[in-house]
Formats: sequence, C-alpha cells, structure tokens
Amino acid sequence: MKIPYKTEPDNFVSMDHKQFVTSNPEHVMDLVMNMPLHNDMDMSMADVMIGRIRADKISVETQYKEPVARAFQAHKKLTKERGKIIENYDWAEKLLKEKMKVYHMATDRKALAEKEVTTTSITPPKPRSVLNHTTFIEKWKFRITDETKIPRNYMMPNDKSIGETVRSMGGMAKINGVQVYRDDEVRIKP
Repeated sequence: MKIPYKTEPDNFVSMDHKQFVTSNPEHVMDLVMNMPLHNDMDMSMADVMIGRIRADKISVETQYKEPVARAFQAHKKLTKERGKIIENYDWAEKLLKEKMKVYHMATDRKALAEKEVTTTSITPPKPRSVLNHTTFIEKWKFRITDETKIPRNYMMPNDKSIGETVRSMGGMAKINGVQVYRDDEVRIKP
C-alpha cells in the first residue's frame, strides 16, 4: 500500500510504507523528528504513520517469533545443563569461603588481643601465610534493632503509598514536600 509522507511543507513523497520502515529505519527516525505537528491535518498524518509503524513492527515480531522461540529453548536447555555442573563448584566455593572468613576473623580478633597490635594500628594484621587466590575485604553491615530510635535522616519516603495517592487523586493530591505534576502517555490502539 502506498502512503504519502510529508517530508517538507507542501512536499509529499509516495512509497511503500513497510519497505520504507524496514529497509531504512534511520530515515523513519529522521522523518518523525522533522514531522511538523501544527494542525489537525498534521495530527491525522502522524496517527496514520504511527498505525503503519505499529503494523510493521508486529509483522517483524511475527517473522522472528518462531526462530527466537527455538533459540530460546536451546538456550534454556544449555543454561540448565551448565547450571547443574556449576552448582557443585558454587557450593564448594561458598563453603570454603565461609570457613576461610571465620578463620580470618578469628585470627584478626586474636591478633588485636595481643599487646603490640591495637585498634588504632594503621594496617591490619597480615595473614600467617601468603594467599595467591584469595583476599579479604573488611566489610561492615547492620541490622535494625529498634525502628523507633532511627534518626529521621535515615528514613526513606514510602514511594508506593505516595504513588497510590497521586494516581487516585490526580492534580488534587496535596502532600507536603511532594510536587504533583501531569505527564501524559500516548498509547497506540492495536
């Protein structure tokens, strides 16, 4: 089907839309970027174009659906086989790392208890043996014991609750410290 495309004011080019979209996607991007939207006629042309683009996109997706499905099944099978093999290595590595961590932390505690090493020492105690494949990184973690004692600067807003209020009330929503604004979405009918 031939469709007129407005490339410049009062200049129409007729070409096969699907051929145009699939063979030169960069041209489509240029066309869309330069497409004027100043009146209802321009809006109608944009609507026709977006409908054709959607149809072409669906056609390309349909064309690739079966080969992609076969490739996905092969990928899943290989990934599952690889996962079964790697699982044992992961388990062994995890167990060994945990044992090494426990030993390393116990050695540090023991070294810190000795008189010549203090908590203000510049460098931590060295391991008793040289390790070629392993390093230890000091990490600090936390767990909350009483939420009521946490200072406000460590609190986080409840985005889900704010979003629900704004969606239900729209421009009428008033929440201190929150700006409510409109950001429309364009949807394409199938």
